[in-house]
Amino acid sequence: MCMGVGNCRLLAVLTCGMVLLVAISSRADPAPALIPPVFRTAGLTQSLPVPGGFRLKASNGYSLNVLGVPAHHGRPPVIAVVATRKHQEVLYSAPATVTEMSIQASLGELGEISVTFHPSGKPENVRPKCGGKPVVIDSGYYEGMIDFHGEEGYTDVEATSAPGDIHFWLDILCPGIGGGHGAFLPGAELQVRNPGLGPEFSVIKNRPDAPARFEVSDSEYRGGISIGRSATMLVPAGTFSYDRRLQTATLRPPAPFAGIGHFDREEKVSKRWSGDLSIDMPGRADVPLTGSGLRASLVHAEWDNGTK
Repeated sequence: MCMGVGNCRLLAVLTCGMVLLVAISSRADPAPALIPPVFRTAGLTQSLPVPGGFRLKASNGYSLNVLGVPAHHGRPPVIAVVATRKHQEVLYSAPATVTEMSIQASLGELGEISVTFHPSGKPENVRPKCGGKPVVIDSGYYEGMIDFHGEEGYTDVEATSAPGDIHFWLDILCPGIGGGHGAFLPGAELQVRNPGLGPEFSVIKNRPDAPARFEVSDSEYRGGISIGRSATMLVPAGTFSYDRRLQTATLRPPAPFAGIGHFDREEKVSKRWSGDLSIDMPGRADVPLTGSGLRASLVHAEWDNGTK
């Protein structure tokens, strides 16, 4: 189950790359037609699979995770770059040149990544955080230019080498939290959707006095690069209030939010969601979470946080 807009976008980017690399690296036997040629060749000619990505520490507490996704079934190769800190992520997807041993991509104002893998010939076992069979990769390193500068200075990293690493990408494949909707559930979920690019979010709680879980995302396309920002956080119960019949709801979340959002089912669809609610996202401050282009719904719901 894909919970969270950020993780769903990551899985979409990685469908033709990472999942298949995991299958090959773990010596599984996926359908040959699904394996990109570059990785099929690697499986036959290399004693140890190349990781295909790396991870580096960046400024302001962020980590930079990079993966080269090869061309597959008519889709061009891309580079996936994710800057992550605690419950905040920014995904960048851009055209790239990806081979078995190298990743090259120009990221415009964001920088450039041009690296070549140097194999060690020594195996490294990598296991997802949710357990399961370990993945075996070559424990070598990437060398070249790694130059990344996040928008509005939220993070930076410059390096000439990085060890191969796929922990982040494997962890994406772990199951997320569960949730459900139903008229007899005591909790509520407010969803604010955007029909195009731009911000959207959901907030859910299991009962009126329970903490609320926010998932916020914002998407844009700039200079040939697809950008998706996301944040997930728990906030106090009073942040999200609603009446028992779910006719109205009000949001007053703390920083990095600002302002208030209000839902009123009695209003026209285009006016049910109003207010001045906004959020500071990594690389983009003051993202508006209200506006005439957004559509809101309010339903009975619950989410499985292990305790409820």
